[in-house]
Amino acid sequence: MRYTPKQITRTICQIAESPEASEKEKIERLCLLLDDHGPQFNGINLSIFLNRVAKLDRISQHQCIRYIEVRLPVIKRLVQNNFSQFAPRNVANLIWALGVLKIYDRSFLDWISGSIVQKIKEFDPQGLANMAWGHATLGARDHKLMSAIAEESLERIGQFNCQELGNLAWSMATLGIHHERLLAELAYEAQKQIKDFTPLSLTNLVWAYATLEVRLPTLLTKTGDAAVFSLHRFQPRDLSILSWAYAKLDTHHELLFNAIAHMSKPILHQFSSQGLSNLACADIGLEMS
Repeated sequence: MRYTPKQITRTICQIAESPEASEKEKIERLCLLLDDHGPQFNGINLSIFLNRVAKLDRISQHQCIRYIEVRLPVIKRLVQNNFSQFAPRNVANLIWALGVLKIYDRSFLDWISGSIVQKIKEFDPQGLANMAWGHATLGARDHKLMSAIAEESLERIGQFNCQELGNLAWSMATLGIHHERLLAELAYEAQKQIKDFTPLSLTNLVWAYATLEVRLPTLLTKTGDAAVFSLHRFQPRDLSILSWAYAKLDTHHELLFNAIAHMSKPILHQFSSQGLSNLACADIGLEMS
């Protein structure tokens, strides 16, 4: 039976959203759909397929990787044959999905990057952040593409939301890219939205500046103030990273450190050895035996 692209999209969504199927069953059914109807997939179908698989992968704790790895040659061929049908959003979702799935094929990623650098102005902030995040997660330091993402992000930084700002900062730091103007503008925009940052986005933001050794006192004061009021939502890992980042930047935020000490004391057993070391390095006044 031959499926139309609309039928393929509908089938992908039905499988991924099935309340009766387990995550493993959903993955297997999606892959079977690709096996049986791959030649009929268009660019949008491929983007939706990989996006749904990547989201299932996060839930199922990386069960999807082995299913996708064996089908990667087919996926690569379909992407390359249908790339003209990919909208910027589809391209960004593709790179994001490869990052989630930890599928790093250097020649394939280089081919995608080379095809989009000249079209970088067509991507919205979410797309720019997702592409940066995908490359950073894979450890793929494509200088030309990342430079284009940085310059375009700089032009449109006021359109980024807090999650996109956090992801972009984390990506730049992970890849060791020190773009002074972007970091300054990103910090300024983050300060305006700081109350809307989630614990993860806030942690990513502070970690990024500490990793790049960029000390911006106003940003650190405001992130610290914001963290204090939502510290009950932070995981032990987030608390340890915050402690490390402020210590790395030689910044003592007394209110934050007191709050971290108060929150951490009852749950010290949940911290990793590195997490405990981070708390100690920050000298937050927490006695640990």
